[in-house]
Amino acid sequence: MASVDIVVPCYNYAHFLEDCVASILSQRDVDVRVLILNDASPDNTSEVGQALAAADPRVTYLRNEQNLGLIGTANRGLLGWAEADYALLLSADDLLTAGSLARATAIMETHKDVHLVFGRALLVGDGFERAPTPDERDGEFQLVPGPDFIKRNFTHGNPVASPTAVVRTRVQKELGGYLPQFYHTSDMEMWMRFAANGPIGAIKDLQAEYRIHASSMSAPKINRAISDREECFETCEFVTENWCENLPEAKTWLIEMQRRMAKDMYWRATLPKYSADERRICADFAKRIDPDGALSVLRLKYAIKTALLALRPNKPDPDAVEHFKVTSNIYGWWPGAD
Repeated sequence: MASVDIVVPCYNYAHFLEDCVASILSQRDVDVRVLILNDASPDNTSEVGQALAAADPRVTYLRNEQNLGLIGTANRGLLGWAEADYALLLSADDLLTAGSLARATAIMETHKDVHLVFGRALLVGDGFERAPTPDERDGEFQLVPGPDFIKRNFTHGNPVASPTAVVRTRVQKELGGYLPQFYHTSDMEMWMRFAANGPIGAIKDLQAEYRIHASSMSAPKINRAISDREECFETCEFVTENWCENLPEAKTWLIEMQRRMAKDMYWRATLPKYSADERRICADFAKRIDPDGALSVLRLKYAIKTALLALRPNKPDPDAVEHFKVTSNIYGWWPGAD
């Protein structure tokens, strides 16, 4: 029976912790261990975590002496504690669906060159009731060649819902930890690091419930006109330089990404619903990454449109700004679906 170690970082999420751990301990056909890693949280994480550890020998509770942040906490757990066949980083506000670990590990047990398996996740928000998901014992899956997976990141962004990503522990330790310079896209960089070392397994089933709420670390980025596009670009640029030595096509994908992002940022920089500061940030980013530089047709069109708008200025409409919204949907790439 495959063994899986699950690292559960927790900061101000004590109220989610019991459900999260229960979703792990109830997994079938795998041996699991859980590490609740309290990142010096000011809430009652210590009380809840210690109680869960006392109630089940499969649960360990530890506390960081000082706040390390998600990346530091994740690396402490995955690199310093995990020793099972497979590992998963699961935020305390997320949940596993029934049978998810068995489905993921079965693929890697059969395909020894696959070191990362992910599936789709149900996005749930505050105020939404959890819908039951069936335990699919013979779920559909595909093996995605590493280059195809990397290209998907360049063309569409991060395809993986992080609570669904089960990795081979040995390979995780060989590849190293998450990189702190990519605060919001460190997982995206990590998945491409795995893809540079072999094919990736993709499961069609819902493998986790991924909670989206105003206090999640992604919310501040979502609220911005530029969102996380800067970090996505910088991540793909880093991957091209460091993990794609044997994949020369990545340089072409990066240029195409730059042109596509620049076009979008020039457009956003002209939208009156954003503040002047947000429009300036978008324009500056577009100019920085535009592969055609000062002679860019996109930049010329932006300059003309900006000049025309200056003749009939509009004030930002505060009701039109894209604020963070709670949604419920399915997230994660299923190859061939689009």
